[in-house]
Amino acid sequence: RKADAEVFYFCNDPAKEESKAAELRRVAADDRLALSESDQRKRKEEMEQHAEEPEIPHPFRPGTSKQPNEDVVGIANAAIAASAGELNFFNCLPALYEYAQAVFKSPFRPDDCLWEFEFVPSQITGSPDIKLPCTLSIPTDTGWKEMKKEEMREFWGTRSLEDVIRPAERLKNVKTQDRMKRQFAYKACIDLYKSNLMNSAFKATKHAKEKVRDVCDPPQFLEKLRVKSSFTDAALTDKITGS
Repeated sequence: RKADAEVFYFCNDPAKEESKAAELRRVAADDRLALSESDQRKRKEEMEQHAEEPEIPHPFRPGTSKQPNEDVVGIANAAIAASAGELNFFNCLPALYEYAQAVFKSPFRPDDCLWEFEFVPSQITGSPDIKLPCTLSIPTDTGWKEMKKEEMREFWGTRSLEDVIRPAERLKNVKTQDRMKRQFAYKACIDLYKSNLMNSAFKATKHAKEKVRDVCDPPQFLEKLRVKSSFTDAALTDKITGS
């Protein structure tokens, strides 16, 4: 310690500290404050349920076990990991759109070309009528691949986004449709990366740019959004489709 160091001393009142310790012991010993047996069983079931679910890799960072793809041939895996990008809930949707634009070599309207929506009426949600994505069409080197909402939800499991995304406060102003789109896009980008259609920076690979367009018809601009109803009310269905 330096000779001229400034030293601070903190003095606690022993009587107050003993009183606090006694209060903690009293509360711990009070059976009336303990969880009931049913609450304990419920808490145990919840913990076991989450323990059985695989961890969602978020954010996703290419690991050193990934073999180099054609964009980084000859570079050691450790170097790939060091220079790789990070895929997360907030950058995955732009990454997916940039990939699609790169492989088709032209701009397009994502809602018209990649997404299928289902209409959820206000009497179901209790909020204004909304349309939510139910299918994402992904251009790959083996053709268009459709990801249904069931596949997306299976990937994310039963955990809420607030349990996965940190800090959770960033989700506060993200609307339901945008949340679901990003959940779809996040899994899609991981799949594209594992298929060597995206590189470690989550950009379209040379292989993707050369092969995808040959097996996927370029998206056409549609006059109407592809929207399907998730209910049987004919009147509301007619209103949506314009029929």
